[in-house]
Amino acid sequence: YQRYVTDETINDPTADNNYYYPVYSFTTDGMAAERNNKEMLVTELDDINIVPNPYYGLGDYDANQLENNVRIVNLPQTCTIKIFNISGQLIRSFSKSSDESYQQWDLKNEHNIPIASGIYIIYVDVPGVGSKTLKWMGQIRPTDLNTF
Repeated sequence: YQRYVTDETINDPTADNNYYYPVYSFTTDGMAAERNNKEMLVTELDDINIVPNPYYGLGDYDANQLENNVRIVNLPQTCTIKIFNISGQLIRSFSKSSDESYQQWDLKNEHNIPIASGIYIIYVDVPGVGSKTLKWMGQIRPTDLNTF
């Protein structure tokens, strides 16, 4: 920051500071956390997302070459997540009831079988608030045990 000194302000005893640097002020009025504000909760549904999207066979949540993981993020403490293929078949469901703000999905169905590459629909239901529908595309890499 540069000083702002002019001939008129050099000896001004009413200056906000003695160094003539910029002075800023702000307020946090109206920014306090609120409880049970349904309008706010409904707008927070827009923040729910799945990452990475699209998934191209490798993501930041994969611990090694044999894992495929994505996360559904910005979730409330309690919600139900259902994942469908584009034919409408239920692939996987989660009942989340934890303080974590995400749900990790290992890209497997209810029978622990890896899913196929394609487009999926994720339906998130938040009791007493509403629901959010997401579209996700994943390109799953084939497992190649010869590259280790």
